[in-house]
Amino acid sequence: MHMLTATLMSAPASLAIAKIFWPEKEISKSNHDLKLIKGENKYMLEAASQGASCAVGVVANIISNIIAFAALLAVFDAILSWLGGMFDCPQLSFSLICS
Repeated sequence: MHMLTATLMSAPASLAIAKIFWPEKEISKSNHDLKLIKGENKYMLEAASQGASCAVGVVANIISNIIAFAALLAVFDAILSWLGGMFDCPQLSFSLICS
């Protein structure tokens, strides 16, 4: 698990180092002026509560994806355990194969 976390965290750093070693020589297509859209909120607390309510959908989507992935992994482990039981190795699992 630590290796996966380290891999994910090192991806932005590797992109930054690659940009230092090999800088872009042509004009970037996304190099245009960004405009800040002003919201309709008048107070900071109102903006924070609106942002939190918009984030609920994103968080629910992430949680549902994690649950679906864990369920698929559990089904895969059950299938491997069943196949392992047929070949006299009932402790067979995905984590055993990966280790």
